[in-house]
Amino acid sequence: MNDAAAILKKLDKQDERLERIESTITVLAAQAVKITNLQHPVSALWKKQDLLTSPDGMLSNIAKHQASCPRKQFPRIWWALGLLYTSMLGVILKVMS
Repeated sequence: MNDAAAILKKLDKQDERLERIESTITVLAAQAVKITNLQHPVSALWKKQDLLTSPDGMLSNIAKHQASCPRKQFPRIWWALGLLYTSMLGVILKVMS
């Protein structure tokens, strides 16, 4: 009888362990589904980032375009426009007076 009671007690402990393992596996399965669902957007974002930073990507094209911009000529252009507008203002004032 003691042997049967001990065996039943051990079986109850094993049942409890199996229930804990089952709940853990359920949690792991739910987490695996969430991870799988997140992997697709992350891989899509990596593809976009690779397209932007590749040698023929958008960022390199912007850098090439900015390199061709005449930055050093802007002060000269502003001086020329300033002189032009000042001359036009002088002519308008001369005509009006």
